[in-house]
Amino acid sequence: MNNKLLIVLIVVLCMILIGIIAIVFFNWNPQGESPLAIPDVCSCDVDLNCDDFDTQAEAQACFEFCGPEDVHGLDNDGDGVVCESLT
Repeated sequence: MNNKLLIVLIVVLCMILIGIIAIVFFNWNPQGESPLAIPDVCSCDVDLNCDDFDTQAEAQACFEFCGPEDVHGLDNDGDGVVCESLT
């Protein structure tokens, strides 16, 4: 194999690897869609209930932001979907 061709192949493979790392590590979104924003009302240190959120999606985002434990008690049935009454 030609040395120049081998160098080009290595450079292309490195660029692909860097792209994959950027997508995975930095959660880069090529479609330009912004991830669901954490609602302003969300605080992991304050006692919140479903009435504090405008939508179920906001409550879900706060639930996921605050970690694996249900610090606010928003998931009454333990299925991972919070404030189902807001849907």
